[in-house]
Amino acid sequence: MNEELGRIPKKRKQKKLFRIVFLVLLLLVLGSVVGVLLSENYFIVREVQFQETELYSYDTLFAAAGVEIGRPMAKTSKKEIEKNLLAACDFLTDIQVDFSFTGTVTIRFTESLGDFCVQLGSENFAVKGDLYVLSRGVDPGDGKRILLLSSGVKTCIAGEKMTFLDESLEAMIPEIISALEEKEMRADVQTLDLRDKFNIRIRYLDRFDVLLGENENIAYKLAMLRQVVRKLDPDVTGQIDLADANTAYVNAH
Repeated sequence: MNEELGRIPKKRKQKKLFRIVFLVLLLLVLGSVVGVLLSENYFIVREVQFQETELYSYDTLFAAAGVEIGRPMAKTSKKEIEKNLLAACDFLTDIQVDFSFTGTVTIRFTESLGDFCVQLGSENFAVKGDLYVLSRGVDPGDGKRILLLSSGVKTCIAGEKMTFLDESLEAMIPEIISALEEKEMRADVQTLDLRDKFNIRIRYLDRFDVLLGENENIAYKLAMLRQVVRKLDPDVTGQIDLADANTAYVNAH
């Protein structure tokens, strides 16, 4: 008799536990169903916004992104959007895609025409200062990039970092472009010649062929170059030797 009385509370506990488990499972199923219904009918793409850009129109970016208005957010891939834009728009990097509950897809990016133009055979490549290759088929004479002259290029593939047989150039080139930007002289340089890394040369203001020598003290040499040129008449051209950081030799015409 006592054993039967002891089984009754156990059965009640089991039934109670069963009800709790059943309710939890039911809530999970209902939550999943509601989530699917909301994602299919409410959390959909209603608008696509791009940051302001000077290189591409909205229609070009929208077509390239491949985002479908009315498509559920859950079925819209951020990685796919980024991949599409990188494939179609050569001068975009660092693409960031964000979704909002209001149905807005916001796309931000970095746009760049590149700092250098690299000529390899009959091909011309646009390359950023960090040696990321943006595109090929650019015009080397459009004045938008510094013409980079170098030897021993190992790889130059759009969408990848440019590499050299002499790996020291892979650190030297970003240092030089950084120094030019620091001194606000980036737009004044037409050519950077690294075919002899111990005798670096640049074409400055399209008036002066400048010997900078080694990369050591490059920022100081650039500052000296600007000071020397400011003291010359605006119609003077010629050669300037700054290989010795303490002295500037000017051969003016």
